[in-house]
Amino acid sequence: MVDEMEEMTRTHGLDYFFFVDDIFNHPAKQAEDICRELIRRKLNVGWTCFATPKSMTIELLRLMKEAGCKGVEFGTDAASDLMLRNMGKSFTKADVRRVSALCKEAGLPAAHYIILGGPGETEETVKEAFEFMDEVDPRAVIAMIGVRVYPKTPLEQTSIDDGIIKAGQSILDSTFYISPLIDRERLLSIVETGASERRNWVVPALDIRNSEEAMAALRRFGHRGPLWDMLGERRRTGIKEGANGTA
Repeated sequence: MVDEMEEMTRTHGLDYFFFVDDIFNHPAKQAEDICRELIRRKLNVGWTCFATPKSMTIELLRLMKEAGCKGVEFGTDAASDLMLRNMGKSFTKADVRRVSALCKEAGLPAAHYIILGGPGETEETVKEAFEFMDEVDPRAVIAMIGVRVYPKTPLEQTSIDDGIIKAGQSILDSTFYISPLIDRERLLSIVETGASERRNWVVPALDIRNSEEAMAALRRFGHRGPLWDMLGERRRTGIKEGANGTA
């Protein structure tokens, strides 16, 4: 892997990479080996990755930073213990709280990806998500609305049971599950209001801090890296936002 990074750097001048592995930090030894090799070769590149909150350690975070890591993205998926269980996650709010604190201790900005509207979602759990993200205060929260339904998955059966789709219905076209325990328009209203009031929330479905104009403006300031880290850049450069949170 590091061989490929070195080759891309030498032949194409690349200096920023993203590890698409959903859980860069598992197994931990593989992540440590990659970091140590990047350090040994002195590639002088920046990179970000996806990771799981469950097994992250301060030692690995510090090693990642030394190896050029500029930030960590977590597929957190939910921000209440009820919804974490419903989404089949192996960790709890306590794990998310812990890893968020570790990232700050290591000096690495973090982004949490969450999905709102999953099975069992209610107005109360949506509000809890906002409150919990306020508490852990990551650099960014990237929120998706609804869960994509795929054939032959437990969510397909849940969607049938909840009347979202009919048995035998084709879902080749994008079909998203939204909990019947919360009105769709009410969900959108809560998310739009809450995300617009918070400078670190990105909601692509509602075009909140997700505009091409904002990205272009930040690139002009020389920013490199993922969109979510641009939220911090926007604060430093003083780029102003419009009513819907775009630059």
